[in-house]
Amino acid sequence: MKATLEYILLTQSPALFLAAIVLLIGYFIKKKNHRIRAALNLIVAIVCLAGGIALYFVGMKLLDGFTIDNFWQIRIPGWVGLGVVVVLTGLSVYRSTAKAITKRRAEKYAAKAEAEHAKALEDAKTAAYESGKADALAAEKVADTVAEVAAAPAADPSPVPGASATDSEAAGEQ
Repeated sequence: MKATLEYILLTQSPALFLAAIVLLIGYFIKKKNHRIRAALNLIVAIVCLAGGIALYFVGMKLLDGFTIDNFWQIRIPGWVGLGVVVVLTGLSVYRSTAKAITKRRAEKYAAKAEAEHAKALEDAKTAAYESGKADALAAEKVADTVAEVAAAPAADPSPVPGASATDSEAAGEQ
């Protein structure tokens, strides 16, 4: 047979069947989360299946090489079409796998950052509690000291301890 454009197109029906199967599998995978994409996969799978059947029947009518006896024989352009479908399917699987891995990695980093943030908050709360506890002890000591000073009899009326009355008078003259 001659390798004409018509012959090449008519031998692509195995590739269309494989594409229909891959798209149908994609439909079942995506139908829970991505309803519109799943519906598009189903529609394109039906079109590929119908196209593959139509190309086989048209090939049997137009070309002498297509008969029922060699119906399952895949010709060279058909193998090329199958190779293209396999490569595109592999790229699609790679992209979706890489996307899932990236999403999982981002979720992992987000969880780690959230845990670090929670730990930092807990450490800040603990530090604030310890600081407040130390301030409370210092305030209690100051209060005890003030109470002791207030309870002690005032022997010297000078405001500064160790200062004499003459110092107070000298400070008032200036």
